[in-house]
Amino acid sequence: MQYIDYFKRFNCSIKYNQKSLSLFQSGGKIRYVIYPQETHSIKNIIQELDNICIPYTIVGNCSNILISDSGYKGAFICTKSINRCAKINNCIYSEAGALLSKIVSLAKEEGLSGIEELIGIPGTIGGAVAMNAGAFNREICDLIDFVDILIDGKYEQVKCADLLYSYRHSKILETKIVVFGVMLKLKEDNKLAVQARMNKYMDFRKKLQPAQASLGSVFKKANDISAGYYIEKAGLKGMQVGNAMISNKHANFIINLGGATSTDFITLANLAQSKVDKEFKVRLQYEVILI
Repeated sequence: MQYIDYFKRFNCSIKYNQKSLSLFQSGGKIRYVIYPQETHSIKNIIQELDNICIPYTIVGNCSNILISDSGYKGAFICTKSINRCAKINNCIYSEAGALLSKIVSLAKEEGLSGIEELIGIPGTIGGAVAMNAGAFNREICDLIDFVDILIDGKYEQVKCADLLYSYRHSKILETKIVVFGVMLKLKEDNKLAVQARMNKYMDFRKKLQPAQASLGSVFKKANDISAGYYIEKAGLKGMQVGNAMISNKHANFIINLGGATSTDFITLANLAQSKVDKEFKVRLQYEVILI
């Protein structure tokens, strides 16, 4: 623990053996959670972790991350304190740790359109950019002008096309690329019209998705059909393992009824995966990230 305190010189705070980072409210202790207070601290932190052979994972709001009940023996580098965003002409530039809700709110205040469909997604923009988050036929890659990244110890600015986006995937997920900022291209619009569309999409979310603790969609679409369709047709709504349950409201959500473990979640998800495979010959792929 003593040598990890050395990291504080890089303008960051450190917490030890932290629990309950995942929005599913499960998982064991994370040995070190490092919170950089400025973007350029991340490079130094990563270099030092590599030097002392401590594995690390970059995280934001942990809104789609399931952490093992045995925890994580390395370090999480959490970007949530690096969260400034600002309007630049008809664009918004944001640091990686800004919650999507903050960016959506800024767009509403400034009368900028294009991001309305993403209202209600609980993640950070960095995570959204990495996994190409989306909703209601809008993906974050539709809006990206450029992304500021750290790769091989160097800061670079790359265009959207360079990141090879596809459904819930990008080059970022396969490499050591760290997102630290993104420029989103939006369009000027009437503030009331923007607000009305946001209200519409938020109403849709409330009607379609459960309010209990979850990680959002567990599985990706298959054959361009919602995973929830297959799970529901397999008769699995309401199925429960421990205190984890497949939502009766949306079959692609696993909710925490209170005290559910990550093992409960993954056991239930694997059962759903196997049942859908058996009945429909469709192998569902995880959208949730397992650590």
